[in-house]
Amino acid sequence: KKENNRLDFKDIETIVYQLLREERFVEDIKEFIYFRLDSKIEHILIDEFQDTSTTQWRIFEPLVEEIVSGIGVDDKLKSFFYVGDTKQSIYRFRGGQKELFDYVANRFSMKVDSLPFNYRSKENIVNFVNGIFNLKQKIGKSSQKGGYVKVFTADDILDGLESALDMLFAKNIPDENIAILTYNSNTILKVSEFLKDRYNKDAVTSTRAKVIHQPFAKAIVNLMKYFYHKENYQTDSQNF
Repeated sequence: KKENNRLDFKDIETIVYQLLREERFVEDIKEFIYFRLDSKIEHILIDEFQDTSTTQWRIFEPLVEEIVSGIGVDDKLKSFFYVGDTKQSIYRFRGGQKELFDYVANRFSMKVDSLPFNYRSKENIVNFVNGIFNLKQKIGKSSQKGGYVKVFTADDILDGLESALDMLFAKNIPDENIAILTYNSNTILKVSEFLKDRYNKDAVTSTRAKVIHQPFAKAIVNLMKYFYHKENYQTDSQNF
């Protein structure tokens, strides 16, 4: 990136943190930058706050402190508002800290509201989540009746998965309405291959597994090895 004179999002975040928060930079410059920002910003709204990293929060922290302290330099009322769901925290791998959600609320004595209705999921899914997380959400529309949740705890989930899928397909449930969640990336790939072999269905997978572990990538690598080394590779269902 240095050779090409480029920065990505994480680089910019780190540099901003260094400029504004690390002691080795001139204090007057930091205070001036925050003063200028404070004079321009009247309201701060942060969405998906459960995925905020400590570095990101530290960058915004002085601005929030200024806002919650009262009327700003221009005598305008300012506000700080954030929304999120700690159950949906998925970015810990890039620094997201769901604990910040409650920490910030407690630090600034903020009023916390919970949504009483769920307009996104079917009733059985909402009830399942309520039971796991001790919530009391209700469905927002009568069209959300029904739904299906099945949890498999066995080491080999494919047998149980097959019976559940057979039942859903027998009821003509559309493929796009079925989601299979797994604990790790390797299981995702295993399930994907199972769906192809058993039902001839292609799954849309979301995984952070290395590209080399993907079946299509293995096929390409083996093909290149064949052309380059003139070696023979068995064409099995996993690699080709």
